[in-house]
Formats: sequence, C-alpha cells, structure tokens
Amino acid sequence: MTFKNIFSDDNIMFLKMFTDLIKNQITIENHDMQIVFYTDDPYELLLRIQDQKNTGIYFLDIALKADINGFDLAQKIRKIDPRGYIVFVTTHAEMMLLTFEYKVEALDYIIKDIGNLHVKVATCLSHIKERHNTQTTKNTTFSIQIGDKIFVEDYANIYLFEVSSAIHKVLMVAENRQIEFYSSLANIQDCLDGRFVRCSNSLIVNTDKIVEFDKKKRMLVLSNGDTCAVSARNLKSVLSKLK
Repeated sequence: MTFKNIFSDDNIMFLKMFTDLIKNQITIENHDMQIVFYTDDPYELLLRIQDQKNTGIYFLDIALKADINGFDLAQKIRKIDPRGYIVFVTTHAEMMLLTFEYKVEALDYIIKDIGNLHVKVATCLSHIKERHNTQTTKNTTFSIQIGDKIFVEDYANIYLFEVSSAIHKVLMVAENRQIEFYSSLANIQDCLDGRFVRCSNSLIVNTDKIVEFDKKKRMLVLSNGDTCAVSARNLKSVLSKLK
C-alpha cells in the first residue's frame, strides 16, 4: 500500500522545510510513501482527501490560522479516513494531553524546535511502516470460536455480518457456509479491515462483494444475489467506500 503524506501548518516557511525533510527521509529509507500536498488551509486538506483510497499520514499543526484548530481538524479527518495516521507537529508541547480529550488517537507528537527533527521524523515514518505492515499481515482472516471449535474464514470469502434473530447472536454469510455465533456488530467491526462497511445498525457488508447500488432506494446487491438495505445514517460512509 502506498501512503499519502499530507501536511497542514500555518507557518509556510516551516511547512516547506518540513516537507523537504519528509521527502528526504522517504528517499533515504525507500519507503512506499509519497507526498500528496501541503497546505496552510485546513479546509483544503479536507476537500483533497474526500475521495482518497490509500491510507493517509497527516502531519498537523495545532494552532492554525482558521476557525478550527489542529485537534478539530484531526476529528474531521478521522470521519473520512478512520485508519489514517495522525501526527501533530507543533511548538505547544504542553497541549499533548488534549489529544486524549479530543479522542483523535494521534500516533506521535513532534516538537518543532527540537534539534534532531530529522531523527524524530525518520523514527515516526519507520514506526508507521512497521505498524501498517503488522496490521496488514494480521488482518486477513476472521476467527470464530464456538465451544471447542475455532472456525477461520478469509475476509475475501465473507459477504456480510448481520444481527441474528437469536438474541445476542450474529450471522456470518460466507461463500461456502453460514455461521451463527455470540457477538455484536460493534465488536466485529473493530476486527475487520477497510473493505468492510457498516450499512445499518444490523448489517456490515464486504464492499468487494457489492455489484450494484441503487442510491435512490438505498439498496445494495451482492455477488451472491443478496440485497441489503442501507440506512440514511450510513449512506455517506457507504458511498465513500464505493468511490
């Protein structure tokens, strides 16, 4: 997977210097990453990432010359790219704890005035690469334990998960079998990768299995012939995935 590096900072001189620093580290370490753009306008950033398909790495200043700060921007990014990597680059070291209050799950925090800035950036990029490779390797199958048996299914074979008529149970529909087990869609969603999307309170669908979508009726058709209704609340996220 190719990462998209995106920068937002209100100091243009630092922004250009930091961008060059990142480019050098990508070249030196031969990372599968590229600079998409850098900007001092947070709304330009949000506009540019609306349709991106690759995982993003976002380097954000906190004190932006706009009506939102870096934490607000990070929250908006999370809604568009929930698996993206967010790194704050700022002079405000005392504001680190606010990342927990805003619940943006920042990966790192880089202080602008430290002398070994290039070392910090190199470490950060290497950490992101290692973390992503680990997640990609791990998250290829879904495991279900029922009694003494463990059932393992490749993500690629799964059509959907839906709330069962049996209380506290979920039904997994795969290419060659269906399995009903105790769980919740919320717990399942945390285990899945980016190909899966929540369609409603009772349904998660594998977007690789979608062959047709009627936006007016909000109805999906899967490759096995199943039809799935999309709630109005989840319509935007489904459309984003399909794009």
